Amino acid sequence: MDEQEQATQDHGDHDEQLDQRQHGNHAIGGQELPPPQLLLLPPPQLLPPPQLLLPPPLQLLPLPPLS
Repeated sequence: MDEQEQATQDHGDHDEQLDQRQHGNHAIGGQELPPPQLLLLPPPQLLPPPQLLLPPPLQLLPLPPLS
């Protein structure tokens, strides 16, 4: 019986510690990490103008005869 009681007590303490860690990491992570927008998109200065990324569609696609 003693062994079972110790096991349940250890289990309870372990769960409480995990919960505290999750809450702590959540708060710290939110303060240290920049907003998701900064992680997904590079600064505008590094991006070339849209004209350089997408060529004019008129030059790529053959135009149908107008007449």
